[in-house]
Amino acid sequence: MDENNAVLMVADNVYRIGPSARQPGSLDPNIYLVVSGEEAALVNAGPYQTFDELMDAASSLIAPEKLVLVALTTAAADMCSALPLVEKKSPGAHVAMHWRTSRMVSERISSLPPFIVNENRWEFSFRNGKKLLFFPSAYLSSPGEIQVFEPESSVLFSSSLFSSFTSGTGELAFDYRQMEPLIAYHEHYMPDSRTIKSILEKI
Repeated sequence: MDENNAVLMVADNVYRIGPSARQPGSLDPNIYLVVSGEEAALVNAGPYQTFDELMDAASSLIAPEKLVLVALTTAAADMCSALPLVEKKSPGAHVAMHWRTSRMVSERISSLPPFIVNENRWEFSFRNGKKLLFFPSAYLSSPGEIQVFEPESSVLFSSSLFSSFTSGTGELAFDYRQMEPLIAYHEHYMPDSRTIKSILEKI
């Protein structure tokens, strides 16, 4: 696989997938694949422009038809504009999202059935009984924002909460020695520190 089209395991059965090229100062989306037995879920669909690379990476782990869920943490275009392409590759997938997000992305999906998390006890079950849990984090950077928790590996997909402009290091993991990109992102994209503190307390 091309080194710019990386698969990085972050925990058992949890992978960061898709293009790995990261330009300093940019906003590069992190898209994840959670594999659960013979099924899988994407955490966000990613941008339209890089979908082919994303699916190449995902296909190295599981067949596209085994994708049963795309969990949208936000309605931001860089996280969900590829939904029409997901529809072609994985027509059996559901789209997990808050009802507010469903109103904002309805024009991007025609046949993918919505799975409204706040109407489904804030959880999704795979056929093998394993679950993904969802938590509200509304009004961080979009009104219907949610977070996704994978209990088996204790991985929290925190949506925009810990987002940052890409630093010049090229590292995926956040380096606390380089706070400036994170501070800059939150100053420009988060509405209020009280919202952030409230969600941090819930976590």
